[in-house]
Amino acid sequence: MNVLIAEDDAITRRRLQHFLEKWGYSVQEAHDGLDALEKFLSGTFDLVISDWMMPELSGLELCRRIRKHPGDSYTYMIITTARNAKEDILEVFNAGADDYVGKPYDMSELYARLATGKRVIQLEDDHRELHDTLVNSRNKVRTVFDALPEEILTVDLNLIIVSLNQSTLKRLADGYENLVGS
Repeated sequence: MNVLIAEDDAITRRRLQHFLEKWGYSVQEAHDGLDALEKFLSGTFDLVISDWMMPELSGLELCRRIRKHPGDSYTYMIITTARNAKEDILEVFNAGADDYVGKPYDMSELYARLATGKRVIQLEDDHRELHDTLVNSRNKVRTVFDALPEEILTVDLNLIIVSLNQSTLKRLADGYENLVGS
């Protein structure tokens, strides 16, 4: 999994990188929020770990901007902060983050939260794959449905037309959008 670390403190950033690589993650570093946003927009990251307080662009603003640019897959975002008041934590989640980790880091907690992120990403990937399978299956059924010479029309319980095939459409001599839903 690809992880982007946004942390302005070089020692903390290197420490995070060390542990994440030890745990099997591929890591890219950013020295502030703006650097992180540029790297995020030009790369593919499964997870983003961002400090809240950074120059140029805060971790919360980074999170908001990342959420405005959804990619092909879900990015799990963790905000790190020494702020731990309830209002602060709510602000983290309201910015679009999935989780937060308090500073100083407890590496076993970070490891567990990353594992949660991996599970969420896997569920999102499974969902997208099932959705694609369903759309492909629907398209194949629609192709067969439209190729049948028999006229087929389906209605709901209120006798509203739900679908019809091409043979029915030709016979009724009206547009699909005019017939379906009427």
